[in-house]
Amino acid sequence: GVICMKKMLLIIDCQKAFINNYTKEYVNKIKEQLNTKDYSNVVFTIFKNNNKSAFYNLLGYKKCINDDDCKLMIDGNFTIIEKYTYSAVNIDLIEYISKNSIDEIYLCGFDTDGCILKTAFDLFENNIKAYILQDYCMSSGGEKYHYEAIDILKRSIGEKFII
Repeated sequence: GVICMKKMLLIIDCQKAFINNYTKEYVNKIKEQLNTKDYSNVVFTIFKNNNKSAFYNLLGYKKCINDDDCKLMIDGNFTIIEKYTYSAVNIDLIEYISKNSIDEIYLCGFDTDGCILKTAFDLFENNIKAYILQDYCMSSGGEKYHYEAIDILKRSIGEKFII
């Protein structure tokens, strides 16, 4: 019989706080990827910050505290995993992957040089096959940071996982 691979699209932090001139055109690109129906599962992450976080206290990053900043830029009834760190790999995501027997994860969203990078590293270290959809990711810091992160990912998790 045919073995059906379960592919999951993991859309990282496609939320209002990360939208600027560098990232805004990628929202529609991500929608296109979502509409391909290539994936058995789709999960969105939402980054939430608070005044006790390292982002707030060490970096002085004050966004993503209110609901407006955290608002998803794509409407729909999606599975959402909240996260409080760069990485999307937390107990909720690991349980979801396990419960849904996911074989492969495809990453897109924001920021390539932060949350995408850290999530890809953590999935790799958990022995989970994850591909980075490089044309569906961007850094709110601009293309320079995006491409630097892609180069780091190619070296660290393998070129075959950057598509």
